[in-house]
Amino acid sequence: MPLCRELRKKDILGENVCRYTVWAKESASSEIIVYLSFFLTYRSIFLSFFLSFFLSFFLPIYLFIDLSLFSFSLSIYLSIYLSIYLSMFSLFISIYLSTIHLSIYLSIYLSIYLSTGPYEDNRPNNVNYAFFLSFFLSFFLSFFLSFHLSIYLFIDLSLFSIYLSIHWAMCP
Repeated sequence: MPLCRELRKKDILGENVCRYTVWAKESASSEIIVYLSFFLTYRSIFLSFFLSFFLSFFLPIYLFIDLSLFSFSLSIYLSIYLSIYLSMFSLFISIYLSTIHLSIYLSIYLSIYLSTGPYEDNRPNNVNYAFFLSFFLSFFLSFFLSFHLSIYLFIDLSLFSIYLSIHWAMCP
C-alpha cells in the first residue's frame, strides 16, 4: 500500500499541471500503524466471534448435560439463562473490541486521505479537522456494524443452543 507518492503531469511547455503529494516523512510510520490496526481489527473480530460462539453455544449445552442429571426444569432454566447472559457478555466484548480497533484503523486511513490534497498550501490546515472528522465517522460506522453483527450472532446462537437443549431434554 504505497502512501508515499508524488505524481506530476507536465504540459507541452513543461509546467506542472497537476500535483498530488502525500507526506514523505510520515508515510513509513503511517503504513506501519495502518497495517497494525488492520491486523488488530481482524483479530478482535475473530476473538469476538469465537467468544460469542463458545459462550452462547458450547457452554450452555455442557451445563445442560451436566445439570440434567439433577433436575429437568432446573437444567432448562439454567441453560436458557446462561446462554442469554453469556451471549450478552460476549456481545459487549465484541462491540468494545471491534469498535475501538476498527475506529482507529479507519480514522488513520481517512485522516491520511482527507488531509492530503492537490495543493500543498491547505494541507497543514486540514490535518486536525480531517483526523477528528474521520475518527468520529469511523467510530460510529464501526459501532453500527459491530453492534448489528453481534446482535445477529447473539440471536442466532442463543436460539440454536436453546433449541438443542430443549430437544435433548425431550428426547434423551
